[in-house]
Amino acid sequence: FPDESDSEFQETLQAARDIKFDAAYMFAYSPRPGTPAATWENQVDDATKKARINELIALQSDVAFEINKSLVRTEFEVLIDGKSPNDPNLMVGLTRENRQMRFEASPNRIGRTVQVLAIGAQRWGLMGNLQGNS
Repeated sequence: FPDESDSEFQETLQAARDIKFDAAYMFAYSPRPGTPAATWENQVDDATKKARINELIALQSDVAFEINKSLVRTEFEVLIDGKSPNDPNLMVGLTRENRQMRFEASPNRIGRTVQVLAIGAQRWGLMGNLQGNS
């Protein structure tokens, strides 16, 4: 927020810890011409904005990783989107809960839903194993 105090930022961090969002889109405040907030006094300086957004992103990343770890050994229905951009030997898809899952499967399954057991957690999502006759 344009004039957020240190204590208000600490409350934001605590809220993020308490709420435990699966994911969050976070950006540092930047003034927009013509908006009342752009003219407020005592704007947070750029270095503080950068430090705060980095701290909040790190916290959210840790929260997401903990949530993902709790889901290991859970089976999910996954819609296969395509090959993983990071490993062409893996497919990538989204669970019904909008979690990214990477796993081995044939490219001819792209566009299909399959059952995948989560076998590992990452900050970005889950690693899995294709199940049964999926």
